[in-house]
Amino acid sequence: METWKKFDENIVTHSAAHYLLAIRELHAKWGYARISDIAEKLAVTKGSASQSIKTLRARGWVTEDEHRMLHLSEEGSRLAESIAEQADALKKFFQNVLGVNEQQADIDACKIEHLLSPETMQKLHSLVQFFEQNKELAGRFQG
Repeated sequence: METWKKFDENIVTHSAAHYLLAIRELHAKWGYARISDIAEKLAVTKGSASQSIKTLRARGWVTEDEHRMLHLSEEGSRLAESIAEQADALKKFFQNVLGVNEQQADIDACKIEHLLSPETMQKLHSLVQFFEQNKELAGRFQG
């Protein structure tokens, strides 16, 4: 089997994950999200943000109201929540189990938060919970 081709089967791209999370975070902070806000948050041009949002709208993950405010659809919201939970679990794994510093754990979690299968994420989450309940084992594991 050509495993490397499985990478292209991911539902969400790295870029799409960041846009979904940005909309989620802006809504949590201000109650709304505009193209310009997303562009500023992600440090991209408004044109680039607009193109990416167009793709997310076409996939049914983002909607736009009559005031040009962007919202996550139900599916987009589920995806953003899942990505955020995966990033959190990965960050905890890197920090609490492997002993990686917070900044590097955040970077590494960001790199793979949208790539792992639900099965692998569930197992990883269970492992993190185990080590959080057995901190002395995590300490021995880190060496």
